[in-house]
Amino acid sequence: MDKQQKHKWMVRAVSVLLALMMIATVVAPLAATVFAEGMGGTAADGASSGTAADGSASGSAGTTSTDQTGEDLRAKYEAHKAAAEQYEQQAKQYEQQAADAEQAKLYYQQQAQAISAQIETQRLIIAQQEEELAAKQGELADQVVRVQEARDAFEQRLKAMYEISRTSQLSILLGLDSVADMLTYGENLSRIAESDTQLVDNLKQQQTLMEQQAAQIQADLDELNAAKANMETLNQQYTTAMQNAATEAETATQNAEAYQQYSEEEMEAARQAQAEWAAWAASSGTTVEYWDGGQFQWPLPGYYRISSEFGANRVINGVADTHRGMDIPAPAGTPIYAACDGVVSTNNHWSYGISVKLSISPSMSIIYGHMSARYVNDGDVVVRGQKIGAVGSTGNSTGNHLHFELNVNGSPASIRPYLDPAIEAQLYY
Repeated sequence: MDKQQKHKWMVRAVSVLLALMMIATVVAPLAATVFAEGMGGTAADGASSGTAADGSASGSAGTTSTDQTGEDLRAKYEAHKAAAEQYEQQAKQYEQQAADAEQAKLYYQQQAQAISAQIETQRLIIAQQEEELAAKQGELADQVVRVQEARDAFEQRLKAMYEISRTSQLSILLGLDSVADMLTYGENLSRIAESDTQLVDNLKQQQTLMEQQAAQIQADLDELNAAKANMETLNQQYTTAMQNAATEAETATQNAEAYQQYSEEEMEAARQAQAEWAAWAASSGTTVEYWDGGQFQWPLPGYYRISSEFGANRVINGVADTHRGMDIPAPAGTPIYAACDGVVSTNNHWSYGISVKLSISPSMSIIYGHMSARYVNDGDVVVRGQKIGAVGSTGNSTGNHLHFELNVNGSPASIRPYLDPAIEAQLYY
């Protein structure tokens, strides 16, 4: 093949290659489209979904994304709030456990002190009993000596009488002035023998009695020592129980403090999440319902006396007035807690003094009046149980108390139906 022909074949080969490449650029997308349609449109749906997820789509897709964001924020808030309430409940349980353990410790301590006093009394009684036993044993030892001496004297007399009996009757008679003297002598010997026998018997009886008394004293002493040992064992048990109760109280107190800290951290996280939720609601024009329909928390735990009820007719500074809320007396500075979630929406008031109005729904709000201080500002979002102020007597007030008022659709209403029945049962005048 000459040089010219080779050149022609190379041109043709390059042309064919370029044609194939052009066909490939057109056919490949078409093939991909046909393949995607054959799989049920998965590729097209994925592209559409990716666009919506990126936020570039408009219309209903954008609204769904915004709603989901609001739901996420609300769920986050409710999760932190639920965790805070759970930790708070656990903290209260540990506080009760600590209180019970402290009570048990006090009981065991009192019992141990009482047993210690009894042990000391028992020790004195035992010491006195030991002295009586030692004295009785000394008397018994002296009695044994006296019995032995009497027995020896009696034996000596018997021996002497035996020796006399071996002397001839004639010697006895020769030594006597008369028969009467002989009889008298014999009678005296008999009396001596009888007296010695009686003396020894009496001494033996006294010794036996002393032995019985000493044995009884010893038995009583053994019983006292046994009782003392039992008391010491019981005292040790009470002491150990007291130490265990003290350890339990300390552990429960530490747990209560830890869970209270967890609760406060979750409460703060709930406040932040709720603020984010509220900000989202404001930006999207959505109305937030803070009240979940549950019962209100009592704002002043431990203070349940009511000095003026809702709807009470009264005269203040010479002016007739129908009370719009519930007055709860408490010392100045007593912490006030939010009865419900809500947003602060009022400034201080000439009549209510330092106060907080907490909007809990579009139609409901709670007013806390006559405070000595408030710890939240207008626009703040607070959660149930959050400290919002302190009791005082500011504004149109005659003494330290909290004015606790509920407004429904702009009008005052009784707050009692919204309280926990257990709390309401504790209210008194």
